[in-house]
Amino acid sequence: MKKTCKIFTLATLLITVFAINAYAVTINIPADYATIQAGIDAATNGDVVLVQPGTYVENINYNGKLITVASLFHTTPDPSYISQTIIDGNNSGCVVTFENGEDSTAIITGFTITNGYSQYGGGIHCDHTSPSIQYLSVTGNGSNYLGGGIYCNYSSPNIHHVTITDNSASGSGGGLLCSASSPYVKNVEISGNFGGNYGGGVYCLWLSDPTLENVTITDNDVTWYGSAIYCVSTSSPLVLNSIISDNLGTYAVYVSAGSPVLTYSDFWNNAGGNFFQCSAGTGCIDADPLFVDPLTGDYLLSWANFPTPDATKSPCIDTGDPASPLDPDGTRADMGAYYFNQDITGVDPQEISDFMLTNFPNPVSAHINDLSVSFSIQKPSRVHIQLFNIKGQIVETLVNEDKNVGEYAIDYKVNELSSGIYFTKMSVDGVGKEVKKVILLR
Repeated sequence: MKKTCKIFTLATLLITVFAINAYAVTINIPADYATIQAGIDAATNGDVVLVQPGTYVENINYNGKLITVASLFHTTPDPSYISQTIIDGNNSGCVVTFENGEDSTAIITGFTITNGYSQYGGGIHCDHTSPSIQYLSVTGNGSNYLGGGIYCNYSSPNIHHVTITDNSASGSGGGLLCSASSPYVKNVEISGNFGGNYGGGVYCLWLSDPTLENVTITDNDVTWYGSAIYCVSTSSPLVLNSIISDNLGTYAVYVSAGSPVLTYSDFWNNAGGNFFQCSAGTGCIDADPLFVDPLTGDYLLSWANFPTPDATKSPCIDTGDPASPLDPDGTRADMGAYYFNQDITGVDPQEISDFMLTNFPNPVSAHINDLSVSFSIQKPSRVHIQLFNIKGQIVETLVNEDKNVGEYAIDYKVNELSSGIYFTKMSVDGVGKEVKKVILLR
């Protein structure tokens, strides 16, 4: 099984800044307390425990506190804080525990959760609780029985914008274990996990009915059955707008007892077959999702010649449930954890006849060249140019000012950027726009 160690980057990250109650207290770690747990112990309901970047070797328990524990991602629009702020369980127990009736106002956000090891839930343990688990990388955790990444027992957490990668369980449920639970799981990647017996990605038992919406379950492995999802004890998960592909082991979705509902999802290239004692429902397809680079764990959808409707377009773009909310770019819902952002790509040439945008050289080598972005305008205008990565995230604002008629060029150093596909987007007076693709090589 391919092992990845992907720190959460979302195929379009939705940045959320939470409103803080006027009476809430912000406890700063390590300025106020040396450890996150000490900050939790000192907090009262509604408080925020705000953690500076660094590695914190500890195992934390909310102890019933209805508080927010967050990295600086909570207060800034910078997803890099997720990889910079690490809670390391030191293989001495579960990293994060909710077991005292916490509700959705108990929030954890903006961390990498790693090196946890316990019998039930190596990364995050939920027992009779319903916290909000969001914008996390849950990676490299283990269980000697159930739930390598996240364990849910009689719990209904809201899990969104999370990557659950490279976790393992010697029993079952390498990524996510649900026992008499109904978590809501949205915009989540579950990849590279291993279940010792059943359920490499997700294991459902005892009347568990999780909702798996816009989830990508790929490259998971299992000794026996259900490399992606295993259902037993009359469990009936809902799988909607999701991608289940390239999982190892026998059968991706294996039903021992239960009635899963599988709609508007892609089931492709799963070892031993896609289904056992279940079948695809309305809107499902069996096609290569055309991930950008699955060998390196990049499960974004690709459309190399957008907007040309050719064979390079992922079949998972604009094929989700038409009744689902639109993607953030205003188009029909895509399948999978990461939508393809059509808002940063080209438009009708008639709309951009008064200006021009060019990237040179293209491809650009980070070790040899800067990226030269040239543009021209035919009338005095307000010019706004931004550089985006392929996930639709803004890398840099290059120009945002009034310009006279003429031709212009700016140089941007790309030596700090990763190799891949980027886009420059130019708008003039806030209306017309032009987008150019640039390939960065290392």
